[in-house]
Amino acid sequence: MDVPSTASILATMIGLGVGIDYALFLLSRHRTLLAEGVPVQEAVRRTAASSGGAVLFAGGTVVIALSALMFIGFPLLRTLGWITGVSVVCAVLTSITLVPALLGLLGRRIDALRLPLAGRLARRDGPATGWAKLGAWVARRPWRVLAVTVVVLVALAAPAVTIKLGPLDNGYGDKGTPARRAYEPIEAGFGPGANGGLVVVAELDRKIAGSTPPDPVVQVLRQRVEHTDGVAFVAPPEVNENGRSVLIQAVPDYAPSDPRALDVVKRVRAIEVPGARVHVGGQVAGLGDAGDRIMGRTPLVVGIVVLLSALLLLLAFRAPLVAIKAAVMNLVSLGAAFGALAVVFSQGLGSRLVGMDPPPSAEGSHLATLFFSVPIDTYVPLMLFAVLFGLSMDYEVFLLTSVRQAYARSGDNRSAVAEGLGSTGRVITSAALIMVAVFTAFIAYPDPLVKVFGVGLAVAVAVDATLIRGFLVPATMVLLDRLNWWIPRRLDRILPNLSIEGHEEDGGPAEAEPEPVGAGRHARA
Repeated sequence: MDVPSTASILATMIGLGVGIDYALFLLSRHRTLLAEGVPVQEAVRRTAASSGGAVLFAGGTVVIALSALMFIGFPLLRTLGWITGVSVVCAVLTSITLVPALLGLLGRRIDALRLPLAGRLARRDGPATGWAKLGAWVARRPWRVLAVTVVVLVALAAPAVTIKLGPLDNGYGDKGTPARRAYEPIEAGFGPGANGGLVVVAELDRKIAGSTPPDPVVQVLRQRVEHTDGVAFVAPPEVNENGRSVLIQAVPDYAPSDPRALDVVKRVRAIEVPGARVHVGGQVAGLGDAGDRIMGRTPLVVGIVVLLSALLLLLAFRAPLVAIKAAVMNLVSLGAAFGALAVVFSQGLGSRLVGMDPPPSAEGSHLATLFFSVPIDTYVPLMLFAVLFGLSMDYEVFLLTSVRQAYARSGDNRSAVAEGLGSTGRVITSAALIMVAVFTAFIAYPDPLVKVFGVGLAVAVAVDATLIRGFLVPATMVLLDRLNWWIPRRLDRILPNLSIEGHEEDGGPAEAEPEPVGAGRHARA
């Protein structure tokens, strides 16, 4: 299959991010076990059994989200989804095979080069950690934390209503790229529309000859195209060999990324000529049709991703409310990402900061060189949704796994939430910082599409790891109390009894957890 030029960059970006996340999560668990005096081989086994299961489920949600792009019926998105999904699969396989092997080879030398400050932080596990204190603080005032966090997230997501979708032409590319160097002289010599001409083809009801003067049907067609508002130039018509089709090339007044160019396409398509059926192709028309198709199928893809991800969480934790809540929380972080994209690109407040050059049409204005609006390709929000939904589910799985284990030991929901946040907060934050650094580094790549992905992914991960996992999720889990782990008896009998936490204790299963509210005899882990 044809592979887009940006596919390898996006796959590298996502693969690096999740790979570092998963390795760091395994490494943190392994070092904790070593600090407790567990032998190296046993620590590796317990790490792979517990944290390895969480990595497998987390990676599964990312792959599910990316695989859902195949239902959009758009080859570009399908290819981007599969190639990025392959990189995630490789990251998961490496995490559950190569990482444990390296941990076993290194043994206790894993901390040989540990810095003094890092060593002190690594030993501060348990209720004394800052994240555990934060969890306890949130647990004491969940309603206030929930209200303030929701207000902040709504403010971050509010600019998303101004997001500007449309085709992104080569005029927004980096000035040093061949595509931009070719774009500028064509626009200067032949007008902005010359970079995105229209291909008008008419199917004729009768056979005609390509003679001079042309057939009356061809003459009428050319005149109507030429007099269409927004058309700057029309080339002489060409009749095909069998005389049943005619082709006319037209140049609009507007650049391919200008929304008015798509309006010209619609007006030409509305032309009616007796004895002919008019079709319009070309870059602008093709991108417009693709955008309409993507928007029409977006609800289907979103529904599939949310449903399958929630189902996977339901199988992992046997808790319907937890699965539904996780899906809603991930959608919240997406709102903040789209809000950031709208501010930086659609409103142009940060387009220059991310290294984008103004298009030739805007270079004459000093203000435009500082702030200029950049359209975002129609398929970018859907691709970002699939990637971010999967990445957000990673942190949700890590946090819920820890809370579930703490709840199994104590049966106290409030303390379990604080303990779960305390044991995973530092790891999740560290992983998020690394992932944000990776995504931010890719903003320097000259391709505008990669810049858009870098900004969106960096903002979403930062918001998800701080506001969502640090405040919103703990507050809602405290308020739900025992309902977090409630499961209807009929559903309890149907679901397979899986355990994402694994069996880490030597010689036997993990500790039995308190029976969830309304659960039957099959609900125990």
